Amino acid sequence: MESLTALLLATMALGAAAQPGFLFGGGGPGGGGPGGGGQCNTGCCNIGQTVFNGACQDFVNAFRGDADRAIVESDSAFQARVNAAPRPSSRCCVDARAYTQYGCSCNGDLMNAAATRGYTSNQVRVVGRATRFSICANSENGGTIGGC
Repeated sequence: MESLTALLLATMALGAAAQPGFLFGGGGPGGGGPGGGGQCNTGCCNIGQTVFNGACQDFVNAFRGDADRAIVESDSAFQARVNAAPRPSSRCCVDARAYTQYGCSCNGDLMNAAATRGYTSNQVRVVGRATRFSICANSENGGTIGGC
């Protein structure tokens, strides 16, 4: 039984490490969280993984390359940027709303884990702002979104 458990754990770790775009840890050894290569298993790290690598990936990628400028743009300029980005799907809106409402765009554990993967804090933060300016915040998707 012990060897079966070890085999299952090893298989799960290899599957997580082999995921394309694996970002914030939480799935395998050396997952890239705080504490010197530990895992980041907080709610925001898990939601961040889903948002950056799931249904929102195209929407998120539209803001990553210029996040430093986008995060400080005026509301009208940022709204124009959001309008030009890929339209978030219904699934993306569910995930991005959770990410934003739970304050994940300013979560220290998520930012630390993302930094180990080459993401800046502004790249993490801009997703929350983009979500609040997107169709994900309209009445059909649940209305105005709070967050940090």
